[in-house]
Amino acid sequence: FRQGYMNLGAQFSICQFYPFSFIFDIKWQHLYGFYTANGLNLGIGFRSYPIKPLILEYRAEWGNFSNSDNHTDEYTGIRRNATFHSHLEAGFMTSTPVEVYGFWDYTMDGFLERKEHSFGAGAKYHF
Repeated sequence: FRQGYMNLGAQFSICQFYPFSFIFDIKWQHLYGFYTANGLNLGIGFRSYPIKPLILEYRAEWGNFSNSDNHTDEYTGIRRNATFHSHLEAGFMTSTPVEVYGFWDYTMDGFLERKEHSFGAGAKYHF
């Protein structure tokens, strides 16, 4: 089946210092296609620079959709109208403005009735 996802929101920097920063975000979410639902997603994020060139980052988001099934799935233990996403990242800055990083993601999705872990690596260019 085909399913689309769209969100619109804002991110607020609660505190921002050199060794540590904390953000809060809020988003309106819209699922469309085979299944249509609207919801609210709240998230937090921490970013730290404990020692040069190490960078640590953690983000978590909780989503809830109001016009969908509120029952708990017996297999996953997740409410059918809820989502959770956790992202942990560790990286280091090279001598150029490039960050090389690895990450671990954990996702619980009540709509797709799944819990999953994923790992990966990448690079970011800092302007």
